[in-house]
Amino acid sequence: MSKISVLHFDHNNLTQWDNNWLGGTSKPDYVMAGFNQFSEIPDEAFKNYPKLYSIDLQGNKIRKISAKAFHKLEHVVNFSLRDNEIDSWLVLVSGTIDLSGNKLKCIEGDLDDIFKNNDFVQFEDNPWDTESTEKIKDFTTRKQKAPKTRSYVPN
Repeated sequence: MSKISVLHFDHNNLTQWDNNWLGGTSKPDYVMAGFNQFSEIPDEAFKNYPKLYSIDLQGNKIRKISAKAFHKLEHVVNFSLRDNEIDSWLVLVSGTIDLSGNKLKCIEGDLDDIFKNNDFVQFEDNPWDTESTEKIKDFTTRKQKAPKTRSYVPN
């Protein structure tokens, strides 16, 4: 079988992530599963794709992401979780992450620790509380001064 580089699951009305999808196939670089009906991303959701470069889950109905959903993914540089229903963030990932258009009101903890491995973070279009808005603005200012890092300030 030839190598599959990109897996497109977009626009299929899928409701549950199956950790064993295509487990015996070649390991793709990109998984695009946007615009489905996923509400949860379970433990080790991407265990069959250990060398992924990019994961696109935008436009689903994701509310819950297991803290171990992206466990052992060391090569991912782009996570798109834009336009879901995420209301809390506890997952540590590296690279670029897009959390815009969710239902985040606050992120507990030190943003410098939570996003220490991220070179770009998008926060806009979330219903942030006043304290979190200030916290994100401070974080964004520090990130923009650091070489090769940026983040967007919430609206």
